[in-house]
Amino acid sequence: MEKISPAQKIAHKYAAFRGSPWFIGSLALFVMTWLVAHSFWGIDKDFGELNLVLSVEAGVSTALLVMDMARNEIHQRKIEKAMLHLLEAILEQTKEKVKYGD
Repeated sequence: MEKISPAQKIAHKYAAFRGSPWFIGSLALFVMTWLVAHSFWGIDKDFGELNLVLSVEAGVSTALLVMDMARNEIHQRKIEKAMLHLLEAILEQTKEKVKYGD
């Protein structure tokens, strides 16, 4: 069994969180709060800071999601290889039974 690095664990947990309704709700709440603060107190006049925060979040998300996808792809290849060996063994047994008439 392969050892999973701490970064891969974080990437997997983040990917799971990113795909949840909690993430969508918390992101929407964050943006709404920012817009309310902008409306009432005039912070971030040109939305540059909000843009920076969301851009950094998107960049980090992309990196973590790609790490998680790479891990899943490696795992998928191992499964496919094991299935191929199993199917080859079944085919060999089937050929032997047909050959000997069992």
